[in-house]
Amino acid sequence: IMMKPSKDSITSSGSSNEDEKKESSDHHYASLNNIANDDRSLPRIHPTTTLCILVMIDMLSVSIVVPLLHQYYKTSGVHSAQQRELLSSLFSSSQIVGGLIIGALSDVGFLSR
Repeated sequence: IMMKPSKDSITSSGSSNEDEKKESSDHHYASLNNIANDDRSLPRIHPTTTLCILVMIDMLSVSIVVPLLHQYYKTSGVHSAQQRELLSSLFSSSQIVGGLIIGALSDVGFLSR
């Protein structure tokens, strides 16, 4: 007859940390799902799926804007190569900084519903 190991024996074996982390993570997602389970809320999307969608939207927006930058430079009077390079690098830098700021605000919970 096989007996189930007691919780004390699992704790002493050292593998309980992984189990506790998984239970904690499961509990966290379960509590998020409980918050969102009223009739008015949208269904929960897994964070990995959300991340993939956001990266796709970001890449799409950059691929739309970057080809148009040359026209914007011409209409705004930017003709030297150095000015164009500076503005292009500022555009890329603002993408990085903006992503970091929005990510930090999201982690803090400032952007949550």
